[in-house]
Amino acid sequence: MDKQAIKDLINNFYTKNKESIKEIMKINQKKWIEKEEIFKDLVLNLFNNKDILSGKYRADSTMWRIFPRFIESGCFSVPASPGYNYKTNEIIAHEMLHFAFYKYINLRYPEFNKKENTKLVWHISEIFNAVLQSTDECVSDFGVKGQSYPEHKEIYGKLIQKYEHKKNIQADELIEDIVVEVKKSSLL
Repeated sequence: MDKQAIKDLINNFYTKNKESIKEIMKINQKKWIEKEEIFKDLVLNLFNNKDILSGKYRADSTMWRIFPRFIESGCFSVPASPGYNYKTNEIIAHEMLHFAFYKYINLRYPEFNKKENTKLVWHISEIFNAVLQSTDECVSDFGVKGQSYPEHKEIYGKLIQKYEHKKNIQADELIEDIVVEVKKSSLL
């Protein structure tokens, strides 16, 4: 399949499904509004920073089964394919948690802002989200356990034992535990 055929496929999908995508995005928004305050409370307690979620964020629809985020612009993707049933609130919470995490890292850990630490920070961020979203509190609120990347399974397994049932988790403690484990691993 050539580049133009791929562009045509994508354009045809969005044109054909324009109205159903709009409807799905309205449903996604309504579902998120029901959980937004719960999420904000969780994040506020986690980072102990009332401004951690300040800024503009935008969810865009995607036909794909991957959900990229763009930290600089505050944009991320959520599923909007007709017939695709997915836990959209869990995706939104996951991506919004990344935005809060990166803002916190930039403020609290300036040493991680160096280009040579990009890979380290990505690992910390993904493990952080997987562990946090697998805690009793998050599973209770969002109905889905976090998922770790295959390369993080060992670290995730160690940390989930400590954090799964823990209440009032603080970001610094979890971040520091992750940093120790990542630096001991073969990830870097």
